[in-house]
Amino acid sequence: MSRPGWTRREVMLALSASVLGAALPPLGGCGRSREAAPPAIAFDEDVCDWCHMTIDDPRLVAAFVPSSGRALRFGEPGCLLAWLDARPRVEGSPFVAAQEDGGWLPAEGAAFARGAVRTPMRFDIAAWRGEPGPGAERLTWARLLEEGAPGARRG
Repeated sequence: MSRPGWTRREVMLALSASVLGAALPPLGGCGRSREAAPPAIAFDEDVCDWCHMTIDDPRLVAAFVPSSGRALRFGEPGCLLAWLDARPRVEGSPFVAAQEDGGWLPAEGAAFARGAVRTPMRFDIAAWRGEPGPGAERLTWARLLEEGAPGARRG
């Protein structure tokens, strides 16, 4: 005659499976596809993947999330442009921080200006959600990509 209910071993296996299932990302082809999102930045600790300076300004930070591999962090949009200029065939999603609030936005949707803000690497490119400051020439991400990062050393 069998006992009703589960054995202690069966309960432990079921709990382990449910915890692991919740903690693991969905496998390719199974479940939701993951949207690209910028990485978390540890200001005053993380370093720029282009110039290797410490990232310290939340209103200048930029990021690139490649189609595969780890997300990259940049101290300013100019460093991201220089990195992309050196890798013309890389695919992924670029993000920049808005001058207004330091919040992330896709680079393609940002308004840029050169010279309105002084940046550590002197690319002097910054991004806005709205219009750049008075007297600043508005640039698009497409135009910046086309121009590249003049004067950037090869990384």
